[in-house]
Amino acid sequence: MPIIFGNRPGRVVMLQDPAAQCDVQMLGLDPNISFESERSIVTRVTVAQQVNVQFLHTLGAQVYVYVFGDRMGQMTLSGLSFLCGCPDVPGVDVGAERMLIWYRANRASRRRQPVRVSIGRQAQDGFVTGLSIDVVDPSLTLVQWGVNLTSLPENN
Repeated sequence: MPIIFGNRPGRVVMLQDPAAQCDVQMLGLDPNISFESERSIVTRVTVAQQVNVQFLHTLGAQVYVYVFGDRMGQMTLSGLSFLCGCPDVPGVDVGAERMLIWYRANRASRRRQPVRVSIGRQAQDGFVTGLSIDVVDPSLTLVQWGVNLTSLPENN
């Protein structure tokens, strides 16, 4: 598992540390977003789910509850992208550009299968519906991004 940290403003360093290996995976993505492939890291995941329910209030303080299953949910992936001019790799890799390419390849209008987001051992499938990219600090070449997904309800 690589260790990623900034050593100077505007630079990012990735070190391979074999002593930091672990079997527990907090977050998994298929297709993956990683520093190696997109020059980006995921810093936040949000999940929102909701039941499709109707409440009927009647006279006499009676309440009837009608449950129609589950609604589509929302997931958001947030992260940071870096500008990497690596000495051992020719050219300059722009993380924001690679995230834009990732979005275009995996958006719902292009990809038939849902993207799988795993939190621990719980997987959630969803369709990529949006991307936002924001330059946080031009002097550090640091870019913040967000990917919106609409998630499928759990199969029972």
